[in-house]
Amino acid sequence: MYIIVISEEATLDVAEALEWYKKRSSKLSERLKTEINLGFEYIRKTPFSFQLKFKDVRVYYCNSYPYGIHFIIENETIKVISIFHTSRDPQNWQKRNS
Repeated sequence: MYIIVISEEATLDVAEALEWYKKRSSKLSERLKTEINLGFEYIRKTPFSFQLKFKDVRVYYCNSYPYGIHFIIENETIKVISIFHTSRDPQNWQKRNS
């Protein structure tokens, strides 16, 4: 099984998203946190089941929230480079992998 490493930028992405939802409802924030963690587990188990979106970046899309977990696979490590809202400009996360 692969090891997941979450970049500092992706950690900030999650914190920002959780804070936004927490202002609306703590339940929504907790559900997003759970969904992201489930996404990490799914990615860890089947990283190659996600199609390439940009160069070597793959994306897992959350089921109930408009977020994508952007990651690259390097040997036995999965590096999460961003967790972006799907309406944001993809150029923002693409710059992180250049």
